[in-house]
Amino acid sequence: MSEILTWLEANETILSAIAAAVVVLSIVGAAMRNAYRKTSTAFVGTARATKEVLSNGTAPVVDVSQPVPGFGGRPAIAVLPFDNMSEDPDQDYFADGITEDILTSLQSFRTFPVIARNSTFAYKGKSMDLREVAKQLGAGYILEGSVRKSGDKVRITGQLIDKDGHHIWADRFDRDLSDIFAVQDEITSTIVGAIAPEIDGADIRQVHGKPTENMDAWDCVLRAQSLGNETSAESLKEAHALLKKAVELDPQIAQAYAMLAGVVFSDFARSDGKALGLGRTESLKKAAEYAAKALSIDRSFPAAHGILGITHAYLQNMELGLKETREAVRLNPSDTQIRFLHAQVLAMSGNFSEALEELELGKRLSPSDPWIGRIITFETIYLFAMGRLEEAERRVIEAIAARPQHPLPRYVQVFILDGLSRGEEAQMAYQEGSRLVPDFSPNYFFQLFAGQPKIDQQIRDALRRAGWES
Repeated sequence: MSEILTWLEANETILSAIAAAVVVLSIVGAAMRNAYRKTSTAFVGTARATKEVLSNGTAPVVDVSQPVPGFGGRPAIAVLPFDNMSEDPDQDYFADGITEDILTSLQSFRTFPVIARNSTFAYKGKSMDLREVAKQLGAGYILEGSVRKSGDKVRITGQLIDKDGHHIWADRFDRDLSDIFAVQDEITSTIVGAIAPEIDGADIRQVHGKPTENMDAWDCVLRAQSLGNETSAESLKEAHALLKKAVELDPQIAQAYAMLAGVVFSDFARSDGKALGLGRTESLKKAAEYAAKALSIDRSFPAAHGILGITHAYLQNMELGLKETREAVRLNPSDTQIRFLHAQVLAMSGNFSEALEELELGKRLSPSDPWIGRIITFETIYLFAMGRLEEAERRVIEAIAARPQHPLPRYVQVFILDGLSRGEEAQMAYQEGSRLVPDFSPNYFFQLFAGQPKIDQQIRDALRRAGWES
């Protein structure tokens, strides 16, 4: 016994370390057992949830009742995997590629939320009521489609419905597959360019059915957007007031600031800033300020880059203007309005041919776009600048038909007819433009062609001969 005690005293340090290790290991063991129980429970729960999804086709339970932050409560769009209707099941990759490209392009608009790919691809191969899918995903709109490939031909169909099952848009595209990736890009751009304005239009129609006393921030934005094609001083004032209210209610809506920039710039273009009482120079500065504010909230907001670019161009900073509009096109190549702004800056730089190409692409992307009248009008202006007067005359008639209450195509018609030596008709066109907007200012044209003095002088002389008093 004495020998044992002697040994224990001699090895006291070692024994203390062993005791400490035993305590530590017991704690670790208890923690591992507890973690194992939790993991096992979680695994069983996950397995049960997975089994439920696979058995009844329902999505995992996620709270989709709250609006997505940053979009003012605007309804989301879900893009379901396009069905491969080809005889070859290996063509799934092409249908999936179309779907993924559309998702990516729609996200570029940054004005409405897009349901993530992982959520929508869970429905691949399933046949379900689209209204139920919309409910499960919390989506306001569903885009679905199919791809049928046969030999060197492909047919792609698409349809957009709202959460209640109402059809918003549908179209079919038949293409040759000489370059499969080029076709994929073209179809994606066409579909996205077509449905984005349809979503805007559907949202605007819905918001106009609501009582105006209880508008939230996004309602204000949509109501202002619905005034976009109107040109009266009253409509500009109303849109301006709605957007100011929107940013008061929610100072983080980049879309509202970008639209404020557009409204102020429109007033500059229409009447030298008279409607909002800012004047020419202050209008441009204020528009640039609003666009910069939008970008401070969302640096990747394409529309804000576009309006900032056109504003810089009119402030005679052409290099910065082109940089901004090119960035806007890079961020969202499917947006017709952005193509229009980029074309305008290109034309101000003297690149009329390239500007016309941009406008032509914009029309193909969205043939029913609300801006189509503006696009045709500016095509007319650029054709005039290039000396293609007969073609310009035909196009200006289309512009007037597209925007019968807008003065701009009437004034463009003035200098086209004058160039064709039809002075009496030019005077009639000027009178009609003055009737539509008595305070219209041609300074917009003069700044548009500030870098082309010969064209600028042609326009000044034509307007004077038609009745403008400089």
